[in-house]
Amino acid sequence: LALGHATAYTFASVTAAVIISRRVGGFDVRQLARALGQILLAGLATGAAALLVSRSIGTALGTASLGPQTLQVVAGVVAGAGAFLAVVAAFRMPELSMVRELVRSRWTRRSR
Repeated sequence: LALGHATAYTFASVTAAVIISRRVGGFDVRQLARALGQILLAGLATGAAALLVSRSIGTALGTASLGPQTLQVVAGVVAGAGAFLAVVAAFRMPELSMVRELVRSRWTRRSR
């Protein structure tokens, strides 16, 4: 099932990239490869941090009841998100500043 999903998404992504590339006159392949490499590293850091924290909490507290299970999941998600943000900030990826500006604009609109 997972292999089927991965294959379908890969095919759809490649097809979309070809269509978009033709419409916009091509991509800067070097810049695209660099961005994809950074995203891959951020994803690996996310998974590693989430796994490490989740396993550590599971080992220390066990997973027999809802409290430790909840803590294990929440701490894993927080650790993964923190690792992702740290890597994205370290690479100075422009998407981070775009998201930051979007959040700022939404908060300032709500506070008026």
